[in-house]
Amino acid sequence: MSFHITYVSNDNLHVGLKESNIQLPTEKQSTFTNTIQTHPGITVATNGNSTNSDWLDADGFSELAVTVLSDNNTAQFAATILWSNDKTNIHGAETVLGSAVAVWANARSGQVTTKARYFKLVLINSDSANPHVMSAWAYLKA
Repeated sequence: MSFHITYVSNDNLHVGLKESNIQLPTEKQSTFTNTIQTHPGITVATNGNSTNSDWLDADGFSELAVTVLSDNNTAQFAATILWSNDKTNIHGAETVLGSAVAVWANARSGQVTTKARYFKLVLINSDSANPHVMSAWAYLKA
């Protein structure tokens, strides 16, 4: 971009734009997404929990959605996200799905903004009588 600047003796500064090479805004064509199955039909013990073993990278993504399926219809399960800045320590924890009964009690989802570069998903079985088979997916959106 180039400017033509003229200084006038009465202390007024006149600025004129001769030409511009500024890129004009363009319409956004698409958004990058990534879906990861974190728990493929695993059994979660009575009053137990299961965490996917590896930290997953959320770099470049602004939102994280979680979908959980359970073999029971009582919604006695919850999901928590563990956040980490260094892929070693837990720097935050956030409940995404509480154990309240939903419309489709065995299939539930939630969405949050990303809080750190890495995350793990924890599935919690709050049923005090039975273990349950659960599957979970993380859906990252830029």
